[in-house]
Amino acid sequence: MTICSTSEQRSQVDGTGLLELSFVNGRTVATRCFATNPLKILVPRRDNPAAWAYVSSYGGGMVSGDQIDLNVALHPGATCVLGTQASTKIYRDQNQRGCHQTVSARLAAGSMLIAVPDPVTCFRDAVFEQQQSFYLEDDASLVMVDWVTSGRRDAGEIWDFQRYRSRIDLYHNTQLTFSDTMLLDVQDGPIASAYRLGRFHCLATVVLAGPGVEQAGERILADLSKEATAPGSSVIESVSPFDNGFVLRMLGMTTEKTSNRLKHRLVFLKALLNETPWERKW
Repeated sequence: MTICSTSEQRSQVDGTGLLELSFVNGRTVATRCFATNPLKILVPRRDNPAAWAYVSSYGGGMVSGDQIDLNVALHPGATCVLGTQASTKIYRDQNQRGCHQTVSARLAAGSMLIAVPDPVTCFRDAVFEQQQSFYLEDDASLVMVDWVTSGRRDAGEIWDFQRYRSRIDLYHNTQLTFSDTMLLDVQDGPIASAYRLGRFHCLATVVLAGPGVEQAGERILADLSKEATAPGSSVIESVSPFDNGFVLRMLGMTTEKTSNRLKHRLVFLKALLNETPWERKW
């Protein structure tokens, strides 16, 4: 296990991270990597042609005023699985300063990024804003998951945060091809109300883009077109195509049910990686 930390971080502001990956001698390796507190990047050594990296933070989450700025660069032919050590906790924000995270990833021709973090869990009164931007060159491919839970249900916190905003922008050869913003704000009314998220406790967005996952996206589209959603279903799904990709959305009554459905829809990753991103984690 390598924790990315070099002298380069001394010139960086808090919460800054860089992960650069190259295809060398038949496998992807991290050729440049650093992170500053509270951000951590772990790159375990694995017997796999793809590189595996995990993002974490000291304390397992973000506190009021934290700001994370992560930049990822994949050179031609590189493949990377980017995950997290555990769910990202957004702690109670009594000062209303908010927590902010920016992720920017550049994918060169023939590269593939599989970004499959654990879900974000916001505590009572938390404020979290996130911007994720992906820049794909020709023949680059992307699988990314962005999901959030209702909070600490055992503690009686159900959609009890103040604000959650997550934006995803996808560019293909500098052309914006997909843009999506998820905003959950108590100023618009109780998030747990029957006309908003109601009985559901997990919300997920999955983006598939590029030739490497085109067939998988078409299969998901075909499968869902045949599957009827029954009243009271524990997981509700929809999928829509866009230029060069697909977006899959899920609402689940529990995080576990949502996770199981995500793994089912992304089972094709095993053929690409020789294992799934979850086999050695849970």
